[in-house]
Amino acid sequence: MQAPPEDTGNEDTGEDTGEVVPVEPAGAYSEAPVLAEMDLPPVEERLPENPLVVVPVDSVGEYGGTWERAFLGVKDFHALGRLIYESVLRWLRDPADPIQPGLAEKWEWSNDGTELTL
Repeated sequence: MQAPPEDTGNEDTGEDTGEVVPVEPAGAYSEAPVLAEMDLPPVEERLPENPLVVVPVDSVGEYGGTWERAFLGVKDFHALGRLIYESVLRWLRDPADPIQPGLAEKWEWSNDGTELTL
């Protein structure tokens, strides 16, 4: 059995790392074309001070089209939550990766492990 090739850490393997990347304002953010047509303030003024940017699994999607999703009827009360859910903290695709910020930017456990401050 051969050993896997050594990871130099500087190659793009095309694999999803699930990495949440903090973004420094670069001066130009894009937005959906339908929003660009509206009478809204510039996108830079509408973003939070510290926007969360999630690296896509395969690629950035395309605007438009039809969103196909499953809905099991009135008993499916979780359907709305699946559409709009945003977690306080984010768990990446690989469980070995550390927890990342979500709605909370920082968190800290008390010394005795009984309180979590977000």
